[in-house]
Amino acid sequence: DIANPKVNIIQSDKDVAYTSKTTGIHVSTKFIDLCRTFGKDSLSALSVVLAHELGHYFKDHFFCRDFGYAYGETEWGQKMAGDFNEIHETGYFETQADEFGLFFSFVSGYDPFKVAEDVIGKVYETFDLPEDLKGYPPKASRQEQVRVAKENVKKLIPLFEVGNYMALLGSLDGSDETMSILQNSSLCYEHIIDQKITTPEIYNNLGV
Repeated sequence: DIANPKVNIIQSDKDVAYTSKTTGIHVSTKFIDLCRTFGKDSLSALSVVLAHELGHYFKDHFFCRDFGYAYGETEWGQKMAGDFNEIHETGYFETQADEFGLFFSFVSGYDPFKVAEDVIGKVYETFDLPEDLKGYPPKASRQEQVRVAKENVKKLIPLFEVGNYMALLGSLDGSDETMSILQNSSLCYEHIIDQKITTPEIYNNLGV
């Protein structure tokens, strides 16, 4: 069911998390244990990766045996060789999923901005991954991609909140200004969609 991907908890020492078009999202118990090391921010750390995987899933980023955010698959680059051997291609998909994931995590009530870059660092350390995985952006590049995505998404959060407040105000106003207020609310959501942040919440709010 494309609208409701299944989340599978797997026992694996090498896989962090990955996404399959047919079986949904897979997250390893080892990665869940890693998230617990973030203490009170453990759920935010977990949300960074789960929401990132949702980004791959909903944007149909299925390539390399349906893998998405496969930090833990050391042979991933070799399996990508051929049609998907350009790092900039992988970087594009990862950036898209980063931005979708950070936004989706935030609107779900978590604080991904606080931990996103640290999560990547701990993944490489915990899973003993080389900093330059063949066929995948280097660790430093991934952290920079997340940093840039974080700054981009942070700029959209106020628009999302203003859009919500104006939608609420418009529904309660009842004056001649109601339509103008609601149109401005719609403009906020439309701008976010223009930035390729297409979560169900945005479409739902715009539709309402």
